[in-house]
Amino acid sequence: MKIIGPTFSAGLTPMTMSTNRAAFKINHLTDTSQLALSISRVGSAKSELLERFRAALNPDASPASYLPSYAETYAKLREEIIGGESDAQEMSLKLLDEVYGEVTGEAADRLAKRFDAFFNGPEKLSDRYRMPSMPSGFDRDSFRNHLTKLAEEARQLALAHPGEAAAYLERSGPADTLESMSYRDIKALSGALADIAALRPPIAAGNDPDKFGAEVANWEAESRRILDAAGLSDRVKNAASKTLHDSSQARLKTGAYALAVDSYKNKIDETLKKMSHLSYLIATINGKLNALKGLDPGDPRIQNLLRREQELEKGRADYSSELKSDKASLKKLENDPDSVESSDTYRRAKSAYDNASNKGSS
Repeated sequence: MKIIGPTFSAGLTPMTMSTNRAAFKINHLTDTSQLALSISRVGSAKSELLERFRAALNPDASPASYLPSYAETYAKLREEIIGGESDAQEMSLKLLDEVYGEVTGEAADRLAKRFDAFFNGPEKLSDRYRMPSMPSGFDRDSFRNHLTKLAEEARQLALAHPGEAAAYLERSGPADTLESMSYRDIKALSGALADIAALRPPIAAGNDPDKFGAEVANWEAESRRILDAAGLSDRVKNAASKTLHDSSQARLKTGAYALAVDSYKNKIDETLKKMSHLSYLIATINGKLNALKGLDPGDPRIQNLLRREQELEKGRADYSSELKSDKASLKKLENDPDSVESSDTYRRAKSAYDNASNKGSS
C-alpha cells in the first residue's frame, strides 16, 4: 500500500485535500465541518499506520523482535511517503515519526514489565507475604530507556541498511549492566521468559507440603532447561539463573506459609465442630439428668449419665486447650510470616524440594 500518490488509501489523505497544509492549521480554520473532517482523516491515517506496524510482527517470534520489525516497517513507510506528493511529505513524515514512537514505546513498556516481573519477582512475592528478601537491583526504568535507545538505533540501521537491521543489532557487543544487555540477550531472554510463563507454576493447595516441595523443584528444573537452551551470554545467564533459584525459594517459603495457615485454620474449624458436638451431647445428658430429678443420686442411671458427662467435659477441656494452642500458633505465624521456616510444614516442603532437585541433577 502506498502512503501517498494515486494508490494512497483514503484514510491517509489529510495532506492531499484541496486545502493542502491549511487543513492542519487548526487555529486558522473557520469552517468547523472542515476541521472535523481534517481531524477525522488524520486519525484514520494514524490508525492505518498503526495497523501496518502491528501487522509486521510475527506472533511466534521473540517479543524483542519488535525492534527490527518496527524499524524495517518504518523505513518502508518512509520510502513510500518520500515517493509520493511533495507538498504532503512533511506532515506525513511527522505522523510516521509519531506513530513509530508510540508503537515502540508500547512494546518497550510490555517488555520492561515482563523483565521486571522476572528479575524483581522473588522480592515482590516475598513482600506480598511480608517476608524479608534481597532486592535484585534490576532497574525497570533504565531497561526501558535502553529499549528506547535500541529502537532509535534500529531505525537508523533500517534506513542505512534496508533489510539488515536485525543482523546489525545481533552484532552488538557485551553490556556493562544487566539493564543495558545486548539485543541478542534481550531477544533470547524475552523468548525464554515467554516459554517459562507458559509453564504452570506450582500452587500451594490442599494439605501436602511434600508434593508441593517436589513440584517447586520440578518447575525450577524445567525453567532452568529453558534458560540453558536460550543461548544467553554468561553474564545474563548467571543473573537469570540466580533469579530463577530465588524465585523457587520464595515460592517454596510463601507456599509453605499458605499451607501452614490453611492447616491451622482447618484444625481450628474441626476443633470447633467437635466442641460444638460435645456441647450438644452434654446438654442432652443434662436434660436427661433433669428428667431424673428426685431419684436417689446413687441410681445407676444417674451415675452412668454423670460418668459420661465427666468424660465429655474432659474431652471438651482438651479440645479447648488444643484450640487455644492452634489459635496462638496461627496468630504468631500471621504476625511473623518469616517464622514459617521453623514450621514442620516448611521443613517437609524443603526436604521434598531438595530430594527432587538432587534426583534431577543426578
